[in-house]
Amino acid sequence: MKDTLFAAALEKDAIVNPVIEPVTTVMQNVFSQTTFDRMSRDLKSRYESSIQMPHSQHKGAIVEVQVEGLQAAADEYHRLLSAGYAKLPDTSPLNSFNMLGNANGVYLVQISLLKTPEQQAADLEVMYADLKSQYLADIEEAQRKEEDRQVEIALTAAARKEAEKQQAAQKALADRVRAEMQDSRNKLRTTLIAKGKLNENGEAA
Repeated sequence: MKDTLFAAALEKDAIVNPVIEPVTTVMQNVFSQTTFDRMSRDLKSRYESSIQMPHSQHKGAIVEVQVEGLQAAADEYHRLLSAGYAKLPDTSPLNSFNMLGNANGVYLVQISLLKTPEQQAADLEVMYADLKSQYLADIEEAQRKEEDRQVEIALTAAARKEAEKQQAAQKALADRVRAEMQDSRNKLRTTLIAKGKLNENGEAA
C-alpha cells in the first residue's frame, strides 16, 4: 500500500513539477591568459612601430620633432638622446634625420626617435589596461549573445515538444471518440438484430 501511495505521489509530482532537461554549459566565453598574452604581444608590436602623432589619442613608441636649421636640429637630436630617447633600429623604414624643405636658406629637419623606456612602459601600462577591459567586455557580450541563443533554442524545443504533445493528445482523443462511436454502433446493431428490426447481416428489411 505504501509503495502504491509513493508511486502515486511521484506521478503527481512529475505532473506538477515536470523535470527540466539539464542545459550543458560550454565554458567558452571565459578570460584566457594565453589569449590575452598574445593580444598584448600584438599590441606591443604595433605600438613599437607606430608614430605618436600630435594631438592624437593613439599612442606610439616613435616621436617626430620638426626643427628649423641644421645646427639647431643637431643640438635637439643630441639633447633628446641625452634625455633617454633612442635611435630608431636599423630595420626601421624611417630616417632619424629627414630634410623636409628649404625656405630662404633655412632647412626644416624632422627628427624621429624612440621614446624613453619609462615613457614606453607608461604608455603600455595604460594600453594593456584598456586592452584587458575591452577583452573582458567582449567576453561578457559574447556570453550574453550565447545565453540568448541558448534561450531561443530551449524555447523553440519546448514549443515543438508542446505542439507534439498536443497533437498526440488530439489524436488520442479522436481515436477514443471514434472507438466509442463504433462500439456504440455495434451494440445498437446487436440490439436491433435481436429485436428483429434488422436481419442477421444487420440490414433493414
